[in-house]
Amino acid sequence: MIYGLQRSHWYQWNPGLGLKRPTEMKPGELRYRNERIAEIQPLSNLEALASGKNLSIIGSGPSIVEMDLNALLNDVTFILNGAIFIRENHPFVPSVFCVEDERFIWSHFKQIQTLLPIETACVFTPAVMRAICEISPKWIANRRLFMFESVKKPYLKTRLTEDDLSQMDWLMMNDTNKIGFSLNPSHGVFPVGTVAYSAFQIGVSLNPSTIGFAGIDLIVNSERPRFYETAKRSAWSGLNRSRENILEGFKIGKKIATQKDIKLENYSRRSSLNEKGFTYSGRFECRQPQKIEGKVHSVAAN
Repeated sequence: MIYGLQRSHWYQWNPGLGLKRPTEMKPGELRYRNERIAEIQPLSNLEALASGKNLSIIGSGPSIVEMDLNALLNDVTFILNGAIFIRENHPFVPSVFCVEDERFIWSHFKQIQTLLPIETACVFTPAVMRAICEISPKWIANRRLFMFESVKKPYLKTRLTEDDLSQMDWLMMNDTNKIGFSLNPSHGVFPVGTVAYSAFQIGVSLNPSTIGFAGIDLIVNSERPRFYETAKRSAWSGLNRSRENILEGFKIGKKIATQKDIKLENYSRRSSLNEKGFTYSGRFECRQPQKIEGKVHSVAAN
């Protein structure tokens, strides 16, 4: 590796990507191959959108087809990766589109261009921004853009150690100092192997009244295709490999949300969140499965 072990994550934005992080006082900047592409807003700007409201984090687990998604029309919504395909058969306009893994962009950018409304804010990692700039810098230039990144592997910095992480007062670590939850996602989110956890950390920082999880099935349904896939055409999932870290992370997040008086609800009957005390709510329950399976799409990471 040309960057060495401590900088091996630098491949995520090279070649070509240049970033200036936003601050509370000043927006950041996305550059690609020395050209200015877009302004990057601080994540805290999303608080005006979500503070005091119902925030639903929508994943692409197979339980989505069991839900009445009309309830989404009343919520602030964070859609993750393949949840964008809900819009093939449902008219709601997502508040935020959150993508962590650039592989989803390489496989599905054509559909994203078609399905994502211009009003929807984009919350992307540096790797995702670089992938989009490779394909269509004009597309991302016209979007309301926000950035998040792994606290372990920050942009243009070396990989952080456990000792480094333990010194950060905005990072709440568990008893073993192995898994954490970021109280300030503008500085970084703690990764556990699913974008749902990154979105959870961002969501808690925005001070909504309620955070609900739909289609966040996690390990329970990890062997089944996502709602927009088929058994023969589905992407590999690393959820089982990260099981313990994921469940421990959501356990920490639940404690922090409770301390902030944020109500947590789980809208999926079959979800690993049930194991960690996320109360099932029938708010999205329907008598007939929703016809949102849409087309069969090429595989990509979820």
